[in-house]
Amino acid sequence: MTKINIVYQHNGFQFEDEVIRKHNEIGWLGREPLPLEVLCQLQDTRNIDRSKFTFNVIHNFSGNVPDDAINIFPIDFQSFPISYESAGGKFTLSDFGKLIDEKIAECVSYKLPNTVFLIYTSTEPYFFDANMYFVKLSAQYPEVKFILSGSGETEDYFGNFNRHLVHSKNVSKIHKLWYLDRVHYITSILSKNTHVNLNQTEPPDGLDDYRDCKNRFLLTMRNCRSHRLLISYYIEQMGSKLQDVTYSRNYSMSPSFLEKIYTNPETKEEFPYHVHLMTTALHDLLQKEKLTEKEITGITKVLYSRPHIIDLNNLNDRGVPGPWLYDTGYIALIPGGEPYGNGYVDEKQMFPMYFKKPFITVGCKGLYEQLSRLDFKTFGKYWDITFNAQDTLKARVQGFFNTISEIRKMPDEEFQKFIPTLENDVNHNFKNITTGKFRRVSNNDFFQEVVNACS
Repeated sequence: MTKINIVYQHNGFQFEDEVIRKHNEIGWLGREPLPLEVLCQLQDTRNIDRSKFTFNVIHNFSGNVPDDAINIFPIDFQSFPISYESAGGKFTLSDFGKLIDEKIAECVSYKLPNTVFLIYTSTEPYFFDANMYFVKLSAQYPEVKFILSGSGETEDYFGNFNRHLVHSKNVSKIHKLWYLDRVHYITSILSKNTHVNLNQTEPPDGLDDYRDCKNRFLLTMRNCRSHRLLISYYIEQMGSKLQDVTYSRNYSMSPSFLEKIYTNPETKEEFPYHVHLMTTALHDLLQKEKLTEKEITGITKVLYSRPHIIDLNNLNDRGVPGPWLYDTGYIALIPGGEPYGNGYVDEKQMFPMYFKKPFITVGCKGLYEQLSRLDFKTFGKYWDITFNAQDTLKARVQGFFNTISEIRKMPDEEFQKFIPTLENDVNHNFKNITTGKFRRVSNNDFFQEVVNACS
């Protein structure tokens, strides 16, 4: 049995309450901070194999810990930049990064055996923006271990991880689907509507027409990403065939739409980010994908056409869905949070599980594999999902659209008989996500990898 101490310098966090409040105000805590043991629900014996692991949580650490244990200091940076680095290997710490650096130095000074810093984001994938800083930490503190983690990962944009950090013997990259832990805890245990609104069974005012609208598919996209822009192009080419899709996208470079955002005091501050997402999405498609001239023209046309908005009043709406929306389609189409990288799964894949819907998702490679690892059903025995193993984003999106097109070919009578055959897998996912059953596999795998990294 491995003994693990979860160590906090203060009550549940490495930072003082006033520091957390201050930095929450300036934006680095984008979501509610949660202690590691709360996020993982380690106090529930069903969520961890107690024959393998035992946990001791230490608050307001004063320097004394039980012997013969791994001492984990968790730091959830919630995707806020720790440092800014370049292709040349140079980096500059952010203000938050400086705070983390001070805390690490303070914790190392206690000279505990088996010290591990778990530096993770519970809200996003691991962004490769602090690799050179961790190279520095690795050399500065060779006697301690550093675990870097997110819910999957984005691209190693500058290549500094594979070029430099991979050679640091005391640094490990271990991913866990933290977002699933977070959403389950907040939604199913705390009964908050931060991510999923379980209570909104009726459409918002002015959308009564959706009450009786039952399409084969539901596809909603709030923010622009490369794969979503490409999906918009394919889906909007369908013309009149779009009638079997409850469809929305809340992004557009239309001058009238942009002016509306910029002149509205409630959305003006969202304007730069909104434009940045769209221009980045288009830039990445042009740079990374082999697009035909027809596709480039079509994508540009879509981007400058008016948005398709269902239930969002403005960009300040966070797009928290309710059951009413998922009742407008039989199959949920889910463009994930990241087009590039690997294994990133977030709340978007969870929505249809909570609302008992089968889904087809597309995004970065490896997301289906991560879901399957935690015993979620991915519906690959009913339709083709092999497209998401393709190397290029264009191939993954094309495969996604081809799968939709095959389902669309079903006559109505056949389709109505087909949907009930998915019920067992749908109910399995609902039980797995609402009970938090997935946590046992997730926790056991993660902490075993931590132990292996420390051996």
